[in-house]
Amino acid sequence: MRCFIDIEPPQNVKDQLAQVQEELRKEFKGKFERPENMHITLKFLGEIEQVEDIIKKLQTIRFKPFTIRLTHVGHFRHRCLWMGVEGVEHLKEAVDNVLPQFKDDHIAFNPHITLLRMGYTTRIEEKLQKCGVDVLNTSFECTAFNLKQSTLTSQGAIHNIVKTFHAH
Repeated sequence: MRCFIDIEPPQNVKDQLAQVQEELRKEFKGKFERPENMHITLKFLGEIEQVEDIIKKLQTIRFKPFTIRLTHVGHFRHRCLWMGVEGVEHLKEAVDNVLPQFKDDHIAFNPHITLLRMGYTTRIEEKLQKCGVDVLNTSFECTAFNLKQSTLTSQGAIHNIVKTFHAH
C-alpha cells in the first residue's frame, strides 16, 4: 500500500486555492492539482505492508489544534507551482520522531500545497506577477492529520484516508 501522512485543508481554503489556480491558468499550462487532492504532505512513506504498526505509532502523537498560514506561490525547479504554508513544523517533527525508519532523502522540508505540475517553465516570477497571485493571506485551524493511501491511475493519483488522527 503506497502511503503518506498529510494535513488536508478545509473546503473553503481549497476553494480559494482553486481560484488561485484559475488565475494561474492565464499564464501557465500543465496539470493542475484537483482541489479534492490538495493537501500538505508531512511525510511520504512509500509502499508499506504493516499499516497497523504505523497507525499505532501515529496514535501516540499528542497535539493541540494550531493555525496553519498560507503564504506565497513558489516553485520547485521551474516544474511545480505550490502555495507555501507555515505552522506545521512541530507536527512534522512529531511524525518524524515516531517514524524514524522513514527517511526524507535528506531533502529539506518545504511545507506546501501543490497547485500545478508543468514542463520546464521560464520567467515564473514575471508570470506570477501578471496573474497577481503572489501572496495569499489565509489561515486555518488544523485539528487533525491523516494517514492516506495513494493509488496511481492514468487519470492521476487517487488519495483515500486510511485513518485520521485528531488533536486533543
